[in-house]
Amino acid sequence: MKCIKPFVTTVFFLMGFQTFVLGQIGGKTSLEFINLPTHARVIGLGGANITSQDVGSQQDINMHIENPALLTTEAHDRLSLAYYGYSAGISNVNLAYGHDFNKLGRFSNLGFSFQYLNYGNIESYDALGNSLGEINASEYSFGVSHSQKFDAFRVGATLKIAGSQLAGFTATGVFLDLGGTLTHPDKDLRFGLVMNNLGFLISNYSPTSEYTMPMNILLGASFKPEKMPVRFSMTLQQLFRRNIAYNDPTRSTTLDANGQLIVEETTAIDRAIRRVVLGAEVIFNKNFNLRAGYNFLRRRELVVTARPAFVGFSFGGVVRIRSFEFAYSRSLAHIAGGTNNFTITLDTKKLFRKN
Repeated sequence: MKCIKPFVTTVFFLMGFQTFVLGQIGGKTSLEFINLPTHARVIGLGGANITSQDVGSQQDINMHIENPALLTTEAHDRLSLAYYGYSAGISNVNLAYGHDFNKLGRFSNLGFSFQYLNYGNIESYDALGNSLGEINASEYSFGVSHSQKFDAFRVGATLKIAGSQLAGFTATGVFLDLGGTLTHPDKDLRFGLVMNNLGFLISNYSPTSEYTMPMNILLGASFKPEKMPVRFSMTLQQLFRRNIAYNDPTRSTTLDANGQLIVEETTAIDRAIRRVVLGAEVIFNKNFNLRAGYNFLRRRELVVTARPAFVGFSFGGVVRIRSFEFAYSRSLAHIAGGTNNFTITLDTKKLFRKN
């Protein structure tokens, strides 16, 4: 298709651009929580996906959070609630809703999302170990999305306000997500490109706090062979950062002539493969699917060499019954245990449709 050429040109430009950016490794950015996966579909597919989407009225309203270009009028009046339980009582709740406001003309197709990450109550101590009581920590974001279609292309944007409250210190920022998709007119084939979290802080935790944008660039593709009930996905993440590898010095066992630990550097191939997230959806029928994913970065950074187990893998599924959709995913991030996500989606236009 002729329309593929400008898309590919843009992709190669961004791939070249990112190699010159001195990005930061995770843990050095403010409001990094807005990059966390929040719903069952993306968690079951490895934690990062910007192209996988169902057809017709079964489209997942949550996917506009990953890529605003995946928001269409087919998701009109779909309401979703997702709960993601982490360890130590930490929880992440996400709401998503889509609605077509006809009176707004070509800007009528809007999606809304709200994320709330609660760290719970944490016991606080002074330098001498005396208890200072409990403190609370939580973070939130609210986003409004819109998309437009141009032949095989669809582009979208999400405007987000994010805030963080950590033991009385607060930070607030405004961010913009930009996304695009290129869909084959006849086949279940889609390419996607997303630039997340372009923005600025309104306020930071303190006047001396450093700030780095939690920016992320993702490139992905999904394809379902015509006579195979499986949709395959591959997503490249963190393309804005030149090197996302973390070399843990505590894992090194090699000593130099002076008895000092030699930090093992990752190879170029290892650094490249850490960006890859693979996913697959087994589509039994329109009411029952299974999902599985593999995250190379998670595997490399969280695996325990003596007991690698299934760290980096994730799996899940979805069941649809009339107006309701129930999805579950489990992500295996460490041998100590995995995390679970439950997502319930309601098609309100079917539920409240007049007879």
